[in-house]
Amino acid sequence: MNRPSSFTSKLDQITARAMHDQIRANQYSNYELGVFYRSLLTAEVWTTQRDLAAALGVSAPAMSRLLSLARISPEIVSALDGTGALTYRTGQLILDAIERLGEKVIVTRIRDAKEAGYWEIDDLLEYVVADRLPEADLTPVRVRIGRDKQSLRVEMGDLSRFAGSFAKLESWLSSALTLFEATLIAERRSAAHDARTARIPPSRTRRRD
Repeated sequence: MNRPSSFTSKLDQITARAMHDQIRANQYSNYELGVFYRSLLTAEVWTTQRDLAAALGVSAPAMSRLLSLARISPEIVSALDGTGALTYRTGQLILDAIERLGEKVIVTRIRDAKEAGYWEIDDLLEYVVADRLPEADLTPVRVRIGRDKQSLRVEMGDLSRFAGSFAKLESWLSSALTLFEATLIAERRSAAHDARTARIPPSRTRRRD
């Protein structure tokens, strides 16, 4: 079954109920449910929000919230990388921001935030809605040397926050390890030099003095 968007022909209520059951069974997102309900009203399968809610077994408050989510444009949904991010809370914050700033500004800010390296939904909301940079929240990093002494295991959480910068991350890690090895070599050479200097006897010229 395709994701619901709008209907091109008149549906009867029996078919709409069957579609609704299938949508719920497939666990569509709240946004997709809202779009489906809005399409039913637009197609006049049911003529009022109250009748629609009663017929499909949805509470009136839930129906209202879901229909509100459906007001968010596909362009914004696409900028957020899909419907999964649109919870009731997220949707309401975005709707409030749209009312204040307009859709074009919201889409632009979402894209700007991603270009700046912010991909988590809470970071995007802070950048988009509050127009401020999120506080840095560094993820703990754990590095373990493999038993074969030829590999490293790096644990640093969900790497999606580095999306768009994977090549840069790989290059940085390679450079950091190369620099670390060069530092060790320099320290060993310095220690060897100091040890050798300590073994050299005082010069004869000094004994003459």
